[in-house]
Amino acid sequence: MGIEETDTTWKTCFTSWPEKVARCGVLVTVLGNEIPFSNFWTSDGMLLLERTIPDTSGARKFLVPYSQISLVKLTEVVKPQALKSLGFTGD
Repeated sequence: MGIEETDTTWKTCFTSWPEKVARCGVLVTVLGNEIPFSNFWTSDGMLLLERTIPDTSGARKFLVPYSQISLVKLTEVVKPQALKSLGFTGD
């Protein structure tokens, strides 16, 4: 997958986030940095993450380009049906 495809995939994931899924989790960057978040906002090229507790430098908000996202860990219990709007299928 190229950078543009990755950008589009992550942007679609966050802009289509299911209403029944909490807007929290842990985002992992391509460099392996883990950023716990309690909310997020989207723009055309970046994601704005909010933390409840500041990091070691005191930051509570992070701007992350979609191309720098490696994976997202969901920290709340989520039923598979809740993820159908993201394109997931199965039982």
